[in-house]
Formats: sequence, C-alpha cells, structure tokens
Amino acid sequence: ATTEHSSQHSPVACGRRSAIAGAVGTATGLLGCGAASAQDDLDGTTVVNAILGAYGLPKFKASMKLRDYDRFEDDFYFKCPRSWVSRRNFGRPGVTVANFDTADTVSVEVLDIPPDGDLVTAAITQFIDPAASTAGDSRLDLPLPNKVQKEDQEVDGRMYTYIFFNSNVITRSGYNVKKRNLAVLSTKRDKVIALNANSRADLFDKEKEELFRAIVASFRVR
Repeated sequence: ATTEHSSQHSPVACGRRSAIAGAVGTATGLLGCGAASAQDDLDGTTVVNAILGAYGLPKFKASMKLRDYDRFEDDFYFKCPRSWVSRRNFGRPGVTVANFDTADTVSVEVLDIPPDGDLVTAAITQFIDPAASTAGDSRLDLPLPNKVQKEDQEVDGRMYTYIFFNSNVITRSGYNVKKRNLAVLSTKRDKVIALNANSRADLFDKEKEELFRAIVASFRVR
C-alpha cells in the first residue's frame, strides 16, 4: 500500500524538509527563486510559501494543504495537494498523483539514460507518451527544441534540469488536447528520474502555475 504522510509526524520527512528549506534560497531561472530564509522546523505550506514569496508570487491560503509523497523504496520525494489521489504507474516505475476533478496530474517517471545523452527529450517523450510500449488510440506531437525552456541548477549538491514546455496529443477522433507542463529531472546512476506537472491549456491559470512551480521546487532525488 502507498505510504504518504504529513511531514510533521515523520522525523525522516522532517530532515528532508530541512533540505528543501535550505534550498529555498537557491536561484533557479525557470522557478525564479530568489534569496529567502527558512527555519528547519517548517511545515510544507510554510516552505512552499517561502518559495513562492521569493519570486513575488501570491502565497497559498492556509486551507490549501500540501503533503509529502515519500516512499522508502523510491529514490525521490515531493510535495502535492493533500486531496489528490496517487497510484503507482502501470507496468513501469514511478507514480502519478491526480486531481480527478480537473485532470491535472503530477507524474514521476524513471527511465534509462538515453544513448545520445539527451535527457530532456527523453523525459518529455516519456511524459507525453508514457505508455509508448502499449497500444493506444492517440498520437503525440513533441515540442520543437526551440520551444522548450530549460535551465540546469545545482540544488543540495545534485544537478537538476528545470523544464517548461507545451504539448499536444491528438486523438484518432481528431480532438487536440493541448497541455502546459512544468517539469524537473535529475539522474541517479544510469537512470533519469523526472517529475512533470501538467494541466490542460484551457484550464491553466496563475494559481495553477504557482502550485505547479511549488511542486516542481519541492522535488528531490535522494
């Protein structure tokens, strides 16, 4: 069974929360994080508000609670809204956390480092078409390289690449689903571990962008 827990009840999560708080002051171009101070004893909402406040975005209301997604067997952890539902990815490593009311999703994919070393393209391809090995009824359009915004940043001694891109999935019936994506990736041994937060373009607004930026900022590979 999936084990998710509030950081205030877990000494392990507390230590990891301290690592996140320590990284709040790190500047990341796409995340726009500026200098900010944080104490070790912070709950998730306080940490995220520090991140948002660092680049001038409105803070979350107290009622918007975030929780830790943190499983011992996974090499990653992150924060997500408490009301979203998580499930393990089908037939492959990783997890997907979703808001079934809006179809917003946060997914973590684990894939082999590609032979050509193009981690960003490999991750985007996996995000857009995670079930590539399974028959489906749609086709995808990868974003052109010049349409992908990305920036490398060292956080807690590990390199991360932060990514923003738009994607299109066209069903066989001709319906074009356009999405906004905020993502981050890092590597561990021979694997790429990447998180993507996405929403339908017509439902993407400032509040959702703030939430996605906070989720992406909280992602860590251990």
